[in-house]
Amino acid sequence: MALEKLNYGEKCWLHTGRSHLRGLLVFFSIMNPEPQARSIHGPAAPVASDQRLSSIDTIRGFALLGILAINIVGFAQPYQSMPYPTVAGGFDGVNFFLWCLADLLVEGKMRAIFSMLFGASVILFTAGKQGRIMPERIADLYYRRTMWLIAFGVLHAYCLWPGDILYSYGVTGLLLFALRKVAPKALIAAGLVLLAVFSVKTFRQGWQLRELRDKATEATVTLTAGRTPTPEQLAASERWTEQVRQEKPDAAKITEMIHSRRAGYWQSFAFRSARASETQSVEFYQREFWDVGGMMLIGMGLFQLGFFSASRPFREYVWVAVVGYAIGLLLGLYFLTQNIKANFDPADRILLSSGYQLVRLSVALAHVAVLALLYQSAILSGLRTRLAAIGQTAFSNYILHSVVCTFVFYGYGLALYGSLQRWQYYLVALGIWTFQLTTSKWWLQHFRFGPLEWLWRSLTYWGKQPMRLSAKR
Repeated sequence: MALEKLNYGEKCWLHTGRSHLRGLLVFFSIMNPEPQARSIHGPAAPVASDQRLSSIDTIRGFALLGILAINIVGFAQPYQSMPYPTVAGGFDGVNFFLWCLADLLVEGKMRAIFSMLFGASVILFTAGKQGRIMPERIADLYYRRTMWLIAFGVLHAYCLWPGDILYSYGVTGLLLFALRKVAPKALIAAGLVLLAVFSVKTFRQGWQLRELRDKATEATVTLTAGRTPTPEQLAASERWTEQVRQEKPDAAKITEMIHSRRAGYWQSFAFRSARASETQSVEFYQREFWDVGGMMLIGMGLFQLGFFSASRPFREYVWVAVVGYAIGLLLGLYFLTQNIKANFDPADRILLSSGYQLVRLSVALAHVAVLALLYQSAILSGLRTRLAAIGQTAFSNYILHSVVCTFVFYGYGLALYGSLQRWQYYLVALGIWTFQLTTSKWWLQHFRFGPLEWLWRSLTYWGKQPMRLSAKR
């Protein structure tokens, strides 16, 4: 039927029908989970290797290796020995030196870098698709990617190791999409506020524990003098004793923990599930959210300012490195010596930890600044290339840590849990670092992604991604 032969009512009906049809097509294009996101200029796909920021991959690879230097403690012996080194692993000679070195330069600092880079990845992931696919599809891809990360975190914690961080990243990441276009300075300020709130919460907890300890001490003095403590003093004494037992377990408790970790896979499931349930619920909302969320927001802001891409002026990175190490190492050394002097008293340790966020952020930024300086000056290019390969396959390498370490230390493998000194299990970490520095670069010479990166991307884009470099996209 020719359009000019239609009357006015028929033309209006046809126009309305076409509008409804276009609306339905838009609706189904958003809701349809097709293999590739419907695009404006082309199909959505993962970032190609030659489009990646190698400086960020290098920093991520460095942070991942550093994370193992701390996590190896939790794999090899009771996790309480990380903040309380007198619990297990040895605290003299080379063991003492290694603990001090890790506490000053590594503990919390590498995780801070990793968290900041995850925040940066929110900007990278969404901005890279801006203008190429519809905004609704960007949100669809982002939230699918994040929900799958949560699922991986749950599986990792319950099936391998309850010290997982992926779950915390995923849950916190759900909130970041709406903040991706906020001004950099506002993001950094918001991140600092979250860290400040966490520090205040820690100070309050430490102060309450100190008051509890003082009341328990009063009860002991009263008993020693032959008098009867008040009900309040007795209750405080019992609570303080339980607190110390949890923070610094005695020999009997240590033996029980060692036996449970040296049991078979399914026998140790009770430990993993109980610990994972705690870390992914109460502990996340009380601690991890403030820690991870603060660092992610700071990372989003710093990325937009070019800090992680090594694009800031050389002298600026020098300034950040000098000031960061001056603040972080001096304060960290003070807290370390005070903890040793107090024999790692739980109340004093937690009270001193209220300055933990300032220390770790300062040293973490200094580490990044040094890496940026190396990147700008092209020093150690071979090492940087290998670190970048680890950073590009960080998900696979992170899970590999758990696979190897649980096999070495748990009962379904070599069952070395609790049987090595601190310096000995760092040899295990050295072996893993050597393997990853060697194989990650080789892997990327043949494949586009690490194995788990490939799986994650295939699930995110809801379609099998090409794996081999020779395969067509």
